[in-house]
Amino acid sequence: MIPSPSLGVIFRGKVTLINQNGMWHAELTIPKDVRQILGKRKFRKSMRTSDKSEAARKSQFVIARWKEHIAVARGKGGDVSFYREMYDNTSGEGKDVLEEMFAELVVDDYGKAHVSQLSPSQLKNSQEAFQLMTGKETRTDIYIDEWLSGWDVKLQTMNQGRRYVEAMALRFPVVSMLTRKVVKAWYKELQEEKGITVKAFNGRLSPCKGYWSYLQDKGVVSEALNPFDGLGLRGKKRDIVRQPFTVLEIRKLFAHLKAESNQDPQLFQLFTLAIYTGARIEELCSIKTDEVGDGYLEISNSKTVTGVRQVPIHPEITDVVTSMKMASEDGYLLSGLNGKGNQYGKRSAAIGKRFGRAKTKLGFERDKVFHSIRKTVATQLEGAGVPENITADILGHEKQTITYGIYSGGTSLNQRHDALLSLNYILDN
Repeated sequence: MIPSPSLGVIFRGKVTLINQNGMWHAELTIPKDVRQILGKRKFRKSMRTSDKSEAARKSQFVIARWKEHIAVARGKGGDVSFYREMYDNTSGEGKDVLEEMFAELVVDDYGKAHVSQLSPSQLKNSQEAFQLMTGKETRTDIYIDEWLSGWDVKLQTMNQGRRYVEAMALRFPVVSMLTRKVVKAWYKELQEEKGITVKAFNGRLSPCKGYWSYLQDKGVVSEALNPFDGLGLRGKKRDIVRQPFTVLEIRKLFAHLKAESNQDPQLFQLFTLAIYTGARIEELCSIKTDEVGDGYLEISNSKTVTGVRQVPIHPEITDVVTSMKMASEDGYLLSGLNGKGNQYGKRSAAIGKRFGRAKTKLGFERDKVFHSIRKTVATQLEGAGVPENITADILGHEKQTITYGIYSGGTSLNQRHDALLSLNYILDN
């Protein structure tokens, strides 16, 4: 048997049920303050039944989900414990019914009728939401407040520890993701992108170790391994902080690579894609022609979970992308690359070195690399006043808050497209 939700707990306000062609639909008007964020005025969904009583019961779950989206848009909410508690308190065939409902809800988050219609990035996010709702996965952040309440340290230390543990929870939203291997990869990522030292990273990990031990004591995770122990991290002899290219430097590189495009068209194409998407070099080199959608690029091969995303195609590269797709001979947008000569099989290895030689020839130092283009895009978006959560969805960065990072369904493709229009290098085409 499935326990009925408590209406007073789940939502405050009137649920509108509409009969259309004999089938009942649930509808909820979105408050004005979050309509722009959610990109619509109303939520509406078919209950797939002609029975009003059945529709009213099913609508409670749907409305609860919609109310949660509204709370997330306001910077609050994101707690799926209601669904998990209901699932835990249900037995027998009731669990099967709830799983079917939950599956519909997470697919409906993206305005789709069936899971087959989801993009790869949407599919991953919906699967994660389903696992959390059914208790088959545990959110990494779920016991942070409880752990902090028993941590006997000064307030300043506690606040700093909270920031570090929440950052870890954003990077690894569910506990099953945390292993020594991925924590070491996380360090390398921060070392490359932000120039973090081993000492600084170990300082961040200290409260994470304590929190993990707390999860072990509660029986949430295995006592056999703490993924923050025994990492054996090594720093570089000299930490180099990567700097963004200025707009003038982008123009200089563009002019040079365009002049050399007869000899190396791939490098010019790669650079052009990068300055209008902000994508990582391996992400761009791994895009397949069937991942070029209607006005967007599907990035499915990313180093992080948040990196799997859809990036709108800027008007300046529409023709470039079309011609590249038509000319491809191997199914990749950047055709003719291969990773056979690289021990990790990276398609970007050789062309990345060619960019390195080109920028060095133009007089750029070691703090300016291909990744600097990504920083340039981020800088340009920030200067244009683009909200951080939209920039994060464009670049595949972790969100800066727990609410946006774990529970938000993400910004719309139109929002990301409008944000990218602010990129204007005034290039000589």
